[in-house]
Amino acid sequence: MSGRAGSARGRAAAADAADAANDDGVTPVPLLRAHPTLLETVAQLVWAAAPQAQLMRDDPDDAGLVPLYLRAPLRPDEAEAFERGLDALLAESTERRRGTYLREVRDLRGRRRELGVPVAPDAWSGTAVMVGPFADESAANTWSQRALGLGWLGDALPNAGAWYVDVFRGDDDTMRAGAN
Repeated sequence: MSGRAGSARGRAAAADAADAANDDGVTPVPLLRAHPTLLETVAQLVWAAAPQAQLMRDDPDDAGLVPLYLRAPLRPDEAEAFERGLDALLAESTERRRGTYLREVRDLRGRRRELGVPVAPDAWSGTAVMVGPFADESAANTWSQRALGLGWLGDALPNAGAWYVDVFRGDDDTMRAGAN
């Protein structure tokens, strides 16, 4: 990766790209939040689509996803090439077995995309993440009812032939979009 997004103030407000200014005063353009095991792959996809792109990262969020930013927006043809790369990644059998997902999240903090790997149900530790896999929708809903405490909500979603629970805070994460 070629740099870090911003000052301490910017890192504290990483979800708000307008506040994530780089040290040289350039406001980074949010790309997505990625699971740490997918960072190198995302970098390769960006650089294959836009060899001149400068990719920056911030500290992981509470779910362990790493916010990634570009110094400048991708041109439309570069953005299309990057999206094709993401589609190809999600279609790979290894990533499908892992349950790798790409989703758009919309909540009171704004909109962001996440490229992640689900957390196993027995490893869930009280964060807003995708949990699974489950054998079917009923098993996903049963886990939600048993595991999620006050203030947490979960939506059962299908992805790559399995079921997952999109876990989010009921007090601030009011709108979520499903996995691709």
